[in-house]
Amino acid sequence: LSSIEDQHKVSEIAAMVAQGVAPPLVAKRNVGALPTLAGTAPDPAVAQKMQDMEQENQQLVDRNQMMQAQISELLKERSAITEQLAAAGASAAPSTSGAALNSGQFKELMTIVKKKTAEVKELRRLMAEAGVPVPAAGGGVELTAED
Repeated sequence: LSSIEDQHKVSEIAAMVAQGVAPPLVAKRNVGALPTLAGTAPDPAVAQKMQDMEQENQQLVDRNQMMQAQISELLKERSAITEQLAAAGASAAPSTSGAALNSGQFKELMTIVKKKTAEVKELRRLMAEAGVPVPAAGGGVELTAED
């Protein structure tokens, strides 16, 4: 149907040219350009607000980078502590009693791991609230309480 309409328009234009009457010229629009507002000065309040927003944005970017660095450091610490805990658990495995699991060192390591895990979770929550994508968790082990 559209090709028939196109052919009809072409024949109309050809007939107009044959009669010596040309179709009216359509001004070519500059599709990519936006109109400019001539004679208007930028509003100082808008300019100040824009500058404030740019500063706030930079602060958020800096804060995001700092939080990502903190999370990375906490994940490294957590992995190291988990390895220590696993090594302590492996060395305690041959013992015939649960005394190794009740040792002060083991309890201290468990407390540290729980604290670091809570810190990582809190930083992830803060990043999510700020609308920042949370990096994928590499390494680390989710522990459950043995109480």
